[in-house]
Amino acid sequence: MATPTQQLQQWFASIDVDRTGTVTAAELQRALGLGNLQFSLMACAQMVRMHDRDGSGTISFDEFATLHAQLTEIRQAFTTAARGTDSITADQVAQLVAQQGYRLEGPAVQALCRSFDPDRNGRFGLPEYTMLCVFLLSAKQIFGAFDPQHSGRVSFDYSQFVYAAAQTR
Repeated sequence: MATPTQQLQQWFASIDVDRTGTVTAAELQRALGLGNLQFSLMACAQMVRMHDRDGSGTISFDEFATLHAQLTEIRQAFTTAARGTDSITADQVAQLVAQQGYRLEGPAVQALCRSFDPDRNGRFGLPEYTMLCVFLLSAKQIFGAFDPQHSGRVSFDYSQFVYAAAQTR
């Protein structure tokens, strides 16, 4: 019987249709779609960028394993909060965000929820919640790059702001 790591390696190999040893955003999109997680190519590209440590535009198995672990954590948190339903409320999102250690003020959480609630019904399915979490993880990475002393404050010019904002999309 295969270990969880071996199973993940087998899945990675099946996703890597061009057999390069890395996974592209398009390959990731197809794989997630097979698991009933429909994401745009842009969203999958963001997930790849977030984990692409060598800047290749693709993710290796180790990078994929990290992404897989994050997506699994996101799914587990969502499933627990949803309690058998297929969506969670903005209040539940706010609670989950706080549980993940993000200290965001109310207006920031409200803006975050509005941004990932395209039909404005106040409910979030797993895909919307996943992309909200991916955004937060990306924002944390980018913020950290501008805050090497971990002071919780950064200062940057307009060009740096555009760079940082573009990295979270």
